[in-house]
Amino acid sequence: MSKKNILGRLSTNKHFGAYIEKSLSRIRSYFSSSQNEEELNRKLLNFYRPFSFFYRNGFPGRLKNSDIRERKDFLIANASPLAIDIGMQDGYFVKELNYAGCETMGVDNVAKLVRYAKKKDPAGKYFHGFAEELPFPDNTFQTAICSHILEHVLYPDKLLRESKRVLKPNGKIIIIVPYELGLEPTHLRDYNKETLLKEVGAFFTITEYFKKIGAGHGCIAYK
Repeated sequence: MSKKNILGRLSTNKHFGAYIEKSLSRIRSYFSSSQNEEELNRKLLNFYRPFSFFYRNGFPGRLKNSDIRERKDFLIANASPLAIDIGMQDGYFVKELNYAGCETMGVDNVAKLVRYAKKKDPAGKYFHGFAEELPFPDNTFQTAICSHILEHVLYPDKLLRESKRVLKPNGKIIIIVPYELGLEPTHLRDYNKETLLKEVGAFFTITEYFKKIGAGHGCIAYK
């Protein structure tokens, strides 16, 4: 039996499905039980350590026809300088936005990823910091980018409040989230259209909702 057939049978087996759901639930509870951002960061570092080679070699940017490519195109079409990519990972979007003419900086709470980004793109501006406590003055940016980060943080309200703080008057925020929890164990919550717009709308004036941005959905809103 081929590997494809084995995976196909497993995916439709209710016992296997229940096992996967139970395992994911247990891991998510482990992350969400963190008392603060620092504790969550330590847990995430340990969890992602085996995948560091993936980021170190810039593989996300090489995945043609992927969700990442579609998100990149969306951000290039909608971001305005000066922009900040919050939760930048390896800095791929930052580099691509700068190349497209939109001056962009990046920030991530994983110091190792920040070092990778600086090594690959010495001319770029990459910073280490938490999304819930951004290391920038008030009214600094015209655009804040939150691409697949809202579902990862302990306190999304803090992230949104901080994003608003660093935006200039009438600055915009671009938010993209996955459709569902999926198989990513570090997703602490999922968002449908209603829950996303309610959460973002508590801090910003939403002007447009997009039902498909790569493998997710999102919105553009203003301060």
